[in-house]
Amino acid sequence: MTPAAIKRFAVIVPAYNASKTIVDCLEAILSSTRKPSEVIVYHDGLTDNINTIALVPNVRVITNPGAPAGPARGRNAGSRESTCDVLIFVDADVIVAKDAFGLLLDEMDNDAQIWAAFGSYDHAPRVTRLAALYANLRHHWVHQSGQREAVTFWAGLGAVRREAFWAVGGFDEERGISKIEDIELGTKLKRGRGRIRLVPEALGTHCKDWTIAQLWRTDIFYRAIPWARLLASGACVGGHLNGATRERWSAVFAYLSLLTLAGCFLSVWAGVGFIFFAILYLILNRELFQLLLRRGGVRALVVGVMLHWAYHLYASAAYMIVKLRLLPPAKTGAGFDGGNAPPMVPIAVDLARSGGICDNQRR
Repeated sequence: MTPAAIKRFAVIVPAYNASKTIVDCLEAILSSTRKPSEVIVYHDGLTDNINTIALVPNVRVITNPGAPAGPARGRNAGSRESTCDVLIFVDADVIVAKDAFGLLLDEMDNDAQIWAAFGSYDHAPRVTRLAALYANLRHHWVHQSGQREAVTFWAGLGAVRREAFWAVGGFDEERGISKIEDIELGTKLKRGRGRIRLVPEALGTHCKDWTIAQLWRTDIFYRAIPWARLLASGACVGGHLNGATRERWSAVFAYLSLLTLAGCFLSVWAGVGFIFFAILYLILNRELFQLLLRRGGVRALVVGVMLHWAYHLYASAAYMIVKLRLLPPAKTGAGFDGGNAPPMVPIAVDLARSGGICDNQRR
């Protein structure tokens, strides 16, 4: 039986410190080929032009009068205000392509069992720093090469059926502190036997101009460690996006190249080993590195290779720290039982099992 076409959908934008991007974000939303029935902005603070935005036709602003509550609470608050059948979440620093909403909704129109769908950053971020170019192209590459039948969710540009969203409790607002609330939402949707689709053609331009310090702090403390806790708890299904086989082997070769590089002071053969493992690492990630070269030239390539190598080292190290119980275990979100879901593991010692640290990078 063909599901009824989706006629009404809401776009929900959590905005914190978003003065530089929120106007462009909303203009893109309102000029989309498929027009939203509702546009709801959750003002979480430090967005100076919010009063002007509140006057834009068809845009409703909800203001948080207290301390910043985080995007998870903002998305939940916006969802409560909506009467639409489908909720589309867009980050305030994302400029959606004109056809992005239509592509997501068309995917969900095909099957009522598809509860959610999400897109990807495009390959032309509005950034000036090489670290930001790398971070955004890494996300683009991961989503463009991912399996369409997904096991996770991304709220930077993602749609979910309202009924399914509230059936699993919405976003975990405690989990949102660590910036993996959308990953956990995807896990709950899958445990509820819903399908999630990655639609790589649904694109948005990201405008976050990361510094290296911001990138590493976010990657390690707000993504890698929280996700590793989630994986170690057995609450995630692996093998997708950054949990793909390529990513696990990349982590292996990153560590082998590090060990052999350190051994160069002791043996010439260690130098040979370093060259061998470094070449294997470059081959595995060649598509990303070619993309960096095309978009930013030789400097972007060199910086990108170094940052990506470091990324595989610290993402795997984060999992080991959690696996060895050197940090407190993850708290499971309300109403969610991590029970029997298989773990997802990124490191060499667990290579035979399914795993990885996911890059639903926001952000």
